[in-house]
Amino acid sequence: MNPHYEPDSIYEPAYLTADEYLSGNVREKLSVVKGIATNDSDYQINVEALEKVQPKDLSASEITVRASFLVIFPVNNCSYKICFSFW
Repeated sequence: MNPHYEPDSIYEPAYLTADEYLSGNVREKLSVVKGIATNDSDYQINVEALEKVQPKDLSASEITVRASFLVIFPVNNCSYKICFSFW
């Protein structure tokens, strides 16, 4: 059971498949469920499952940035030329 499910922005508990629950922002889900598990031990299984799928923290050397830019040139009154470039 996901205690932090938000269909149409309404926070309420809901049953989800493991694939759905253990994907997405699992760090936030773990933070939420740890707080709930302190009062309700039924959620401890969620904590354990989410801890297993936490992504590793990346070091600065593992992060790459690719700069790009978008330029829009007016061609005439009705059309534009779009240029997109990567460095």
